[in-house]
Amino acid sequence: MPGAGQGLRVIAKDIGQGKPGCRNVRSGGETVSLATSCRAAIRTAKGVVSDIGERVAKKSPGLPELAKCSETHSERDVHRVIAKKYKLTLPIQMTELPKAPGMMYSGAIKVLSLKAWMQFIVDYNVWHMLCGLWKADAARERDILVEFWRRYRALKPHHAIWNLADQNKIDLSRCCPLMLHGDEGRGKKKTGFLVMSFYSYMGYGTRQANEVRTHRPYHQFRLNYGGNTYLHRLVTSVLPKMLKDECALRSILDHVANDACDMLLQGVKDSQGNVYTACVLQIVGDWQWLVKAGQLSRSYSNCQKRPWTASSIPKGICHRCRAGQRDVPWECYKADGFPLWWATQNAEDPFFGSPALNRIPYIPNERAAFYTFDLFHSFHLGVAKSLAAGCLAMASEYMWSGNIDGRMEQLSGLWITWCEENKEYAYLHTISQSILGWPDKGTYPNGQWSKGSLSTALCRFFEDWATQQEFEDDDLIILALDVCRTINRCLGKMYQCDVWLNRKDAEEVAHGGLRFLHGYRQLATNSFRANRALFPLMPKGHSMDHIFNDLRNDLRCSDVDFFLNPLNHSVQISEDWVGRASRVSRKCGGPQVIVRTLERLLQSCFAHWREHGFIKD
Repeated sequence: MPGAGQGLRVIAKDIGQGKPGCRNVRSGGETVSLATSCRAAIRTAKGVVSDIGERVAKKSPGLPELAKCSETHSERDVHRVIAKKYKLTLPIQMTELPKAPGMMYSGAIKVLSLKAWMQFIVDYNVWHMLCGLWKADAARERDILVEFWRRYRALKPHHAIWNLADQNKIDLSRCCPLMLHGDEGRGKKKTGFLVMSFYSYMGYGTRQANEVRTHRPYHQFRLNYGGNTYLHRLVTSVLPKMLKDECALRSILDHVANDACDMLLQGVKDSQGNVYTACVLQIVGDWQWLVKAGQLSRSYSNCQKRPWTASSIPKGICHRCRAGQRDVPWECYKADGFPLWWATQNAEDPFFGSPALNRIPYIPNERAAFYTFDLFHSFHLGVAKSLAAGCLAMASEYMWSGNIDGRMEQLSGLWITWCEENKEYAYLHTISQSILGWPDKGTYPNGQWSKGSLSTALCRFFEDWATQQEFEDDDLIILALDVCRTINRCLGKMYQCDVWLNRKDAEEVAHGGLRFLHGYRQLATNSFRANRALFPLMPKGHSMDHIFNDLRNDLRCSDVDFFLNPLNHSVQISEDWVGRASRVSRKCGGPQVIVRTLERLLQSCFAHWREHGFIKD
């Protein structure tokens, strides 16, 4: 079979990514279309063949075949050319799930099982990708995994995986630690589109950590942040938003649970008979996803909205503890010592029924912690939005204009200048009352942006601006400056580190995070007492409290030298992947949207894996 031409390769990649717009193809296949759909690719191919002739078009193998595809059955025919004839896709077999009675989705529900992914990874010798290495090095890969599990065992000595390892049922040197992420992106007509993926703890690091790195250790444990998400996110299933879609979701979660257990207990074999396994250590995602995946009975939606009466029986807001119930406040953040809710962890079962994902091995008596909170939604898209909006609302009062519109315009100018000086991309071009969610002084500001990195950038901007000012009697803005400086340093330390924190760095991160929460509570309390609506207390602060108190609790173990960086379970990179997959789904329609989306993602993954040398034609 002749290899595909460059033109067909890029067409396959662009269809896989769902990119908008079109470009013409030049003779020889040097440039290709960015196809909005398979029909657009076919039309472009037909136009090129018509212009340059079929004889010249044959110099770019695949282009004439693409021009002959039917526009009526464009998805089917294009897939036959790209995937089946020229093999421009990852050769991973899909698994079709049986449809339970009452399922609303009319098409076939197919998934890419974890076992199929792992068999492909082992067969094509790209296991190094799961260990954070760019090239294969079998001995180093095994040493990295052995060291990872040694540190993890010291930190979590009661996990169920140790029984399997001690009985020689699994080889930890060939066992990859994974996380399972799920979230909804925006599909066709702005409807929800669920994307579930597995990914390794080890990756290619953060930009900040790679910049400050002075040497390359043999045991390399970089965070799984760097590189294109097509390289290290292993999509397992997608599902469009439907009326009464719980039946389809439960079917998928049941398969995922069985798949994860099978991959741990049975694994896959390479050509030499070596068995490779993987263990899912955490379920990660936003709070809403945790509620769906774990069938949780207590969450942020149970937050008390009215004053309690004598007959009130609050459910609580947290699946891990009794926070939010009577005599167990969730908003009592402490910089020193553990809060009241700490002793109530795992005291009450938070599950409705028997969630399928609970079949995956976990730490005994800590099943609720298997569904972990993440820093991205808790801080970047949670507390930080309220903090930044409140700080900028106070800063606007120090502008020199006589009206609010003028003060906001001046503040916007300072923001744009700061972005230019600090080489920060200005996602926000104008700071206004509507952006801050602050229509009047009687309303608590709550940022109306959806970009997580913008929250941290605005906090840094406020810190730089406030540091250069002199505040005589305004204790509130001085406290706000200290709170922003604290969390900025804490985040900076986390991003400059890798998967594991040494004891010194872990103490700095835990102390900084808890000190920030305590300071934010003081901000909220002092502004309320001063009759200034600026800093609201929200349930996401409690999830942050869990993250940093967990780290502080781990530090109490004197014989542990390394601790997990909270950024391991932060999902900003996975959110990028969900956005990419959701964009692809918008180009697929009808009852085959699941199959077509997965096919396109495999095509685009092939292109990126080939570009980085992971695989060859």
